[in-house]
Amino acid sequence: MSMVSYAAGSRYLSLIGGVCMSFYDWYCDLPPSSPQTWGEQTDVPESADWYNSTFIMA
Repeated sequence: MSMVSYAAGSRYLSLIGGVCMSFYDWYCDLPPSSPQTWGEQTDVPESADWYNSTFIMA
């Protein structure tokens, strides 16, 4: 399950008027909007997690 696959699929959905809310919704790891509603996460991080972090450790 690559980010390229997700990017291609989400681009296609946007072209036909669909909406893909998150990486989790695309791969059906959790029910739709579950991460946004309940804050649940699996062990697969999203590429934007660094942006949402409080601090970054290098």
